[in-house]
Amino acid sequence: MQLINVATVLLASLSLASAEIFKSTAAIREVGDGACVRSGCAMELCLSESDKSKGLGQSMCTNNPINACYKDAVCERQAKGNCGWTRTDALEACIDKFDGVL
Repeated sequence: MQLINVATVLLASLSLASAEIFKSTAAIREVGDGACVRSGCAMELCLSESDKSKGLGQSMCTNNPINACYKDAVCERQAKGNCGWTRTDALEACIDKFDGVL
């Protein structure tokens, strides 16, 4: 019985350590991926330079009218460290015009 309990404790410790390493790696990746850049056929995507260099900034190249909403939007690091569009009243109003239409 003691051997089983020791094995269970060791496995639990390894799982916790792995989870902490994963969280740390994810945080470093979010914050350390370089500047935020626009990408996609209509520049409707906002992602890190690192992700773009990996080919992740591609879109379907469809003529979607909602893409015009991002023309004057700000692509930058967000509070959690990831790249994204900064929500403004103007961006929200533009997106709302297409709610239920597309």
